[in-house]
Amino acid sequence: MGSRRPSKKSLTHDVKLSKALSYVLRHGASKEGLEIDSSGFVKVRELLRHAKFSCYTEQDIRNVVEHNEKQRFALKENSGELLIRANQGHSIEVDDLELSEIDYEEIPVAIHGTYEKVIHLIKRDGLSKMSRRHIHMSVSLPEETNVVSGMRHTCDYLVYVNTQKASRDGLKFYKAANGVILCSGDSDGLIHPKYFDKVAPRHSAVRR
Repeated sequence: MGSRRPSKKSLTHDVKLSKALSYVLRHGASKEGLEIDSSGFVKVRELLRHAKFSCYTEQDIRNVVEHNEKQRFALKENSGELLIRANQGHSIEVDDLELSEIDYEEIPVAIHGTYEKVIHLIKRDGLSKMSRRHIHMSVSLPEETNVVSGMRHTCDYLVYVNTQKASRDGLKFYKAANGVILCSGDSDGLIHPKYFDKVAPRHSAVRR
């Protein structure tokens, strides 16, 4: 039997759980006293013993993983042990997210969504991974039905990154399990503005 689809009544419950999972699995596992392996997985049974998750059940976690529209999380079983991880967005060190390296011919342009208040800095300095391990991008726009994740739905500016130019200079691009395009940038964690095809307000952007 498949897991339930969340009702309107349960959405707030699920959103709170999703946010708590995002924090712990991407940033705070060690701070919260949880063991995280080299692939970013945490034992669900250990998670549910933690005070932050004491009001949730394994089924709650399964529901959030299955129905999260951005597919932020992944579950797996190992010797009967249920494990969970975030698919991307980590600031903590994770060695193996099972990312697939992509060729620029497969995805010639990757799109990063951002906000007008920081666009002058991006135009000057480039895209930065900041505290995360990667810069997040998408193959297309959120309003397109095939897009799962890669940018916030509220972003008002788009940066189009020419993956061919960047790849020729040694930058590597990867695809996460949920389709997000990831790049760690150069030695400074940046994708330089010289690799931008276009920077434009989202409402005026035209797909290439």
